[in-house]
Amino acid sequence: MLAALFAVTALAFKGFVIIPSITELRPVNALPLIYGLLFGHLGAVASALGNLFGDSVGGTLTFASAGGMIGNFAMAYIPYKIWGALLCKADEDIFLLTGAKSYFWYFVLALLSAIPAAVIIPLFTDALGFVSYNILFGIIFVNNFLVECTLGVVLYGFFSRACLKGKLAAVRKLVFSMEGVRGKRVAALVLAANTFIAFGLSLFLFFSYSNEPGQLSILVPMGILATTMLLSMLK
Repeated sequence: MLAALFAVTALAFKGFVIIPSITELRPVNALPLIYGLLFGHLGAVASALGNLFGDSVGGTLTFASAGGMIGNFAMAYIPYKIWGALLCKADEDIFLLTGAKSYFWYFVLALLSAIPAAVIIPLFTDALGFVSYNILFGIIFVNNFLVECTLGVVLYGFFSRACLKGKLAAVRKLVFSMEGVRGKRVAALVLAANTFIAFGLSLFLFFSYSNEPGQLSILVPMGILATTMLLSMLK
């Protein structure tokens, strides 16, 4: 159901194209952060599958869609792991927007969610000769972060409250688990550091290099950092 909701939302905006067959205006980018924080591992898988379904039905399915799957999985999983390992209290299993401090952490988690897809997907599009890393990195990151910090705040407030009681709360209780993330502070810190380093280097390359595709001085270091970031998700 989560994957279907993702795919339908993505399809609704397929006509608002930014780069043909690559990316478009994507309000759906608000969902991975919501899915990860509220549904954990299952939400991350739903984000990945929903993105793949959207590409398949929407006519934008390419080999780069593999990067889309990985990137959208990471968009949901990274904030879930960092919140679960570093920010949540011992008796807490849901992140709620209740005050200035919680909103601050929401925006930090939104930043951590916006980065992985902006780093991973352009590696695929550049390596396959579609769009250069620098061009797509900027588009995806800005698109992700702005949507998560605007529409995402409203949607998260609604869905998180809905998960406190009623049918959605019952479903969440069946599928959500903190197992594998709670208490893993060192692993979460490494993951956060890898994510921010990848973002910092991407910004440096964005402002320092041209937008030509196929530049190994961009693809090699970013490929290494993206791999390190993904591997640190498994610890």
